[in-house]
Amino acid sequence: MTINNESPNFIQRFKVAWNVFRRGFPAAGGGGLQQKGTPFVWTSWQENTPLWQMTAFDAFVDEGFNRNSIIYAAIMYKARSKMAAPLRAYTGDPQRPEPLPPDDPLTKLVSRPNSQQSWPEFGALMEIYYNLGNSFVLLVRPRGGGLPESMFTLRPDRVRIVPGDKGTIKGYLYVPEGRAVRDGTPILPEDMIHVKLPNPNDPLEGMGWGMPPLAIAQSTDVDNEITRFLKLFFQNGAMPLGLLKFDVPMDDKTLTEIKRRWSDMYGGVDNWTDVGVLDQGGTYQRVGSNFDEMGFSTLDERNESRILMPLGVHPALLGTRISMLHSPLSNSNFTSVRKAYWEDTAVPELTLFEKEFQYFLRGEGGSFVAYDYSKVPALLQDKADLITAAHKMWTMGTPANQAYETVGLTVVDIPGGDIAYVPANVLPVGMEMDEAEPSMEGAVEAEDDDRKSGRGAGLRQAQDRGENKQAQAEDLLTAYTDGIGELVSSAILGEIEQVEFETAMTALVDETYPALFTAGAEIDDLAALSRGELAEFETELETAQASVPNLANDIYSLRRYDGEGGLESAENRVTVWGNKAMGLVSLGMLFMPGDELLEWVYGDTQHCEDCSRLNGQVHRQSEWRNSGWRTQGHNLACNGFHCQCRFKPMPAGTPTSGTFADLMTLTVKAAAEIHKHTNGVTNGVH
Repeated sequence: MTINNESPNFIQRFKVAWNVFRRGFPAAGGGGLQQKGTPFVWTSWQENTPLWQMTAFDAFVDEGFNRNSIIYAAIMYKARSKMAAPLRAYTGDPQRPEPLPPDDPLTKLVSRPNSQQSWPEFGALMEIYYNLGNSFVLLVRPRGGGLPESMFTLRPDRVRIVPGDKGTIKGYLYVPEGRAVRDGTPILPEDMIHVKLPNPNDPLEGMGWGMPPLAIAQSTDVDNEITRFLKLFFQNGAMPLGLLKFDVPMDDKTLTEIKRRWSDMYGGVDNWTDVGVLDQGGTYQRVGSNFDEMGFSTLDERNESRILMPLGVHPALLGTRISMLHSPLSNSNFTSVRKAYWEDTAVPELTLFEKEFQYFLRGEGGSFVAYDYSKVPALLQDKADLITAAHKMWTMGTPANQAYETVGLTVVDIPGGDIAYVPANVLPVGMEMDEAEPSMEGAVEAEDDDRKSGRGAGLRQAQDRGENKQAQAEDLLTAYTDGIGELVSSAILGEIEQVEFETAMTALVDETYPALFTAGAEIDDLAALSRGELAEFETELETAQASVPNLANDIYSLRRYDGEGGLESAENRVTVWGNKAMGLVSLGMLFMPGDELLEWVYGDTQHCEDCSRLNGQVHRQSEWRNSGWRTQGHNLACNGFHCQCRFKPMPAGTPTSGTFADLMTLTVKAAAEIHKHTNGVTNGVH
């Protein structure tokens, strides 16, 4: 037996397609394609006959898309909005897909379907055709079959559907403009994607032509006629329909002359403001309705709603009259409308295309395509809310990595993040405190993870050393600074993207700041604070959270312009953030139980005039708190960015020393000094 290894060329594939049109698919067992049976039976005149589209495609394009601004705006809004969700190529588990590399053939195909169109342009044309009833995509495969090399959208009015026998679709016929049907190009079913609007009256039982949105046809005609009337009205000089009456009889010639002279003198835009004059015995009577009487406002609103409802676009998204006058939306409500559009219209429509693409575009090794909704603004959840939800899950015993995954956050795996933690005082119901025995379960795993990461080790050791709050604070600060350093290094070296950096950095702040504050205050939980005390902590936390995007922008600017050399420049950012976190310990010390004596102690760095003046002063917590001065404070002349001063608890009986200067005076003076040295640029925590 001789085996032919040569792939069929275009002519051979054309002959195969033509034979299928003439004789149908080869029978099962004959080496050809097999078709599953259907319960449908077409009439004999339909079989093997290219069927035209039953509705007038040109009329929908001309009267709807081209002439009606509401339809055009709605369809283009849908086309533009869906550019935020491109089709991408993936591999692996569909629940946890991994993007294919840029040089993969499937990635190249969906990135640029053909040499003339990018995916946004290609997808927009698919969307426009779909909203007019039918969207056809031709798949051009290489010789021998396999993954398509390119894809093209076809005008629906140039495609014919060819029914086969036994209720099948034999294929399609593409008839370019100016050619006869007999000269059309046959296309096999496996080389054509057809996505359509439902057509309950389809003679091919849903396998034929989709139905254009006929429900909007009448409202579209009314809206177009109103627009046409207004155009003619102003084109003719904005003169309402009326008649001239005279008391004397006139023949036809005189009547014709009067009409001509009246039209010449007062008709047209140029004569709009001229004053009309009639001879004795003549009167003018308006017989047409004015705008108020015709109710154009009501008609406009009715047409807008009836046209947009079938298209699935809320009027507020297009800024139509009905939305602006009767239901103006606040920002939050507008956000809800955008989200509803994506959930109720955009995603379901894209799912129709996605299922077809997944069926026809199957790459090697199980690779597949899917729409990427990760960058759709309306579908992005509030990151702060997700972080809060993940933190609550973690405090309830869910491992950190699992908590982040559950709420949908992409975060670099945290060392020890697969271990569950619960508060030490949590006991089974009914068990007394002395019955509970310490458990070492997980300790070996935690210790092993600690050896792998200084950041994870520092945080865990700090949490476990409750007897010595000062040591706990130092360990937390070290772990926090190391954690920032690891993230910054990964960012500079291109190991994580900016969104991952921001998510991980925010999580680190949320995890560390409460621990630093409670360590300084020598309390076990923030619940021990009053509402006012908690508000001071929350202000510091919110300031740090809001500064994370600024830090990320700075770091990734260094990455773009300095590459690996940006590591040295980034060290200053790490130091600044570490010093500001140290201020949480100082702030917490001002809320320790009792009213202890605290001394301001220099750090190992240069000092501003405020730190120099306050160094060595001893005051009670309440006095420091009421004065507004604290180490690493924002009101210091140095802004606390590099301040390494700290509060030192003093034994009872230590005499107080020093006096506070007027805070407002010194703050204004410090602000002026900073303004002078920074040329008016005020820096945040970057």
